[in-house]
Amino acid sequence: MTAENTAYSALATLLGDRFTRAQSERDLHGQSESHFATMPPDAVVYPETTAEVSQIAKICSAAGLPLIGWGAGTSLEGHAIAPRGGVTVDFNRMNKVLEIAPEDMVASVQPGITREALNTELRATGLFFPVDPGANASLGGMTSTRASGTTQFATAQCAATFWRSKWSWPMAGSSAPAPARQNHPPAMT
Repeated sequence: MTAENTAYSALATLLGDRFTRAQSERDLHGQSESHFATMPPDAVVYPETTAEVSQIAKICSAAGLPLIGWGAGTSLEGHAIAPRGGVTVDFNRMNKVLEIAPEDMVASVQPGITREALNTELRATGLFFPVDPGANASLGGMTSTRASGTTQFATAQCAATFWRSKWSWPMAGSSAPAPARQNHPPAMT
């Protein structure tokens, strides 16, 4: 038995029917919103816990199988397709908010939760997740692809304005001189 077949057998034992090599599932996970042709993985797994993800990673690493994370499948750049085969880890079943700490403005979530579902959970706290990549993307997918969308530009502009106001000019009414030029951050474009 090859290392790949041993890995697939171990994944099937670990996950049962949440492991598949069905062509329809592989094709679904081999495409994205990008212009690239379909490049299906060799298998798809659907973990439900962090412990399962850890075991999947160990099994695939031992066999030298590539792992591809899958969120909502909305990547425009083809991040989630499998040009070298391997195993796609579909995080859609790991879609829970684990904890919200409004006083710290922090939410702990599983990677499969979408931005809209997170905002629904946050609504009662008065907080919201402002990043909008244009699709109802999962937070795991957004993190892995650095997706931020149109609202990120405004956030960067606010950060740049804060940085300039904090470090570039004296406070109103202050007689202190502006700091030396080397204290300025790199230009934000």
